[in-house]
Amino acid sequence: MSNFIKIYSLFVHHKDDERFDDIKVKTLVMTGEGDVGSTPEMSNNLSKKIKNSTVKIIPVGKHLCSIECSDDVNSKLKDHILNA
Repeated sequence: MSNFIKIYSLFVHHKDDERFDDIKVKTLVMTGEGDVGSTPEMSNNLSKKIKNSTVKIIPVGKHLCSIECSDDVNSKLKDHILNA
């Protein structure tokens, strides 16, 4: 739990000084459509900052969509890897 708090604190208090231009690889940004902690809007905004990125929103997925919608998530990951 202490690691989660440290990581979430970084997420909440970041200074928006990330160097997204340094990301040169094809990137997948994915979240669940019902995720309130990592919203589709946040994913779309992140994708706009990362060149050569794609957004996939998992329908009916929430914050744990990698578990709740594992078939859909795995399919999107497989497609991304095969087309990278």
